[in-house]
Amino acid sequence: DGTLCLTATRDASNPYFITLTVESGLGGWVAVGLGANMTKTTMYVGWESSAGTMMVSQRFALGHGIPSLSPTQTFDLVDTPPGVAILASTNLAFTVRLPASGVERFNVSESGPTSFILGSSSWPPLFRDSPTAKFTRHEARGPLQLDLSFPADQTSAAPSASSSAVVTAAARARALRRAHGACMTAAWAGVPPAAVFLARYMKSRLGHLWFRAHVALFVYVAGGLTVAGLACIEAEVARWGGTAPGTALVNSPHGAVGAVLAVALFPLQIALGAASNWLWSPDRSAVPWWDRLHWWVGRLASLWGLVAIVMGVLEY
Repeated sequence: DGTLCLTATRDASNPYFITLTVESGLGGWVAVGLGANMTKTTMYVGWESSAGTMMVSQRFALGHGIPSLSPTQTFDLVDTPPGVAILASTNLAFTVRLPASGVERFNVSESGPTSFILGSSSWPPLFRDSPTAKFTRHEARGPLQLDLSFPADQTSAAPSASSSAVVTAAARARALRRAHGACMTAAWAGVPPAAVFLARYMKSRLGHLWFRAHVALFVYVAGGLTVAGLACIEAEVARWGGTAPGTALVNSPHGAVGAVLAVALFPLQIALGAASNWLWSPDRSAVPWWDRLHWWVGRLASLWGLVAIVMGVLEY
C-alpha cells in the first residue's frame, strides 16, 4: 500500500515549534521534506531498527538524489499526539518536533499553506541500527500543502483521496527510470563491445561494410538509445522532482557522470571518428595520432559508461 499521510500540528501556546506525524503503508522507510521539492531541502527519514524501535535521521538533499546526513540534527523524536489517529493501512510512522523557522531556510507560512513532500519505500535501509544508514530511492511520493498559519489553531492532514495519485505518480516514475536504465545499459554495455569487435576483427572479412556497421552501431544505435534514456530521466526528474528543465541530468553523482559521457565523451568520439575517416589515406606508413586518440577516447567512453551504469544501480 503506497498510501502516505502527514499530520502537522502547531500549538498557539508555543508557535515556534511544529509537530509532524508521518505515515506510510510501505514498511521500509518513510520521509517528510520541508519544501515543495527536493532542491536544497531538509528531510526527516524514519525506519524501524532491528529491535523494532523507530530510527529517525535528518538529511539534506541538494536535488533529486539520495540526501546526505545533515551535520546538525534539529529535531526531537516524540510520541504521536493523542489527537492524531494513525491510518489502518499504516505500516510505518513516526512523529518529530522541530522549529517552525530557521531549519535550512524553512519557515512555516504565516499567511497560507506551507509546502511539504513525502516519500517512502518498501526496502529498509542498510545497517538499519545506525542513524547514518543508507537507504534506497523512494517507490511512493507526493507533494502536499498544510495550513499552519495563525490566528486559528490548525491541524491538517493529507486527505485519503490523495493516496491514489501518489501511487500512480510512483508507478509512472518507476517506469521511466526503468526505461532510462534499459536504454543506457543497452547503449553503453552492449553497443561499444560490438562496435569495437567490428573495427578490430572484421575489416578483412567485411571490407568497407565494417565501417558502415561500426558507424551505425555507435552513432545511430548508441546515440539513439542515449537520447531516449536522457529524455526518460529528464521527464521523470523534472516533473516529479521539481527541478528546472535541463538540470535533471546533473543533480546527483550518477547524473553528473552520465552527463559527462553524453555531452562530452560521446560527441568527442564521434568527431574523432569523422576526422579519422576524412583524413584516412591508403598510402600512410603509420597509424596517425588522431586515429590512436579515437581508439583511446572510445575505450575511455566505454569504461565511463560502465561506471555510470554501476553508479545508477547503486544510487537508485
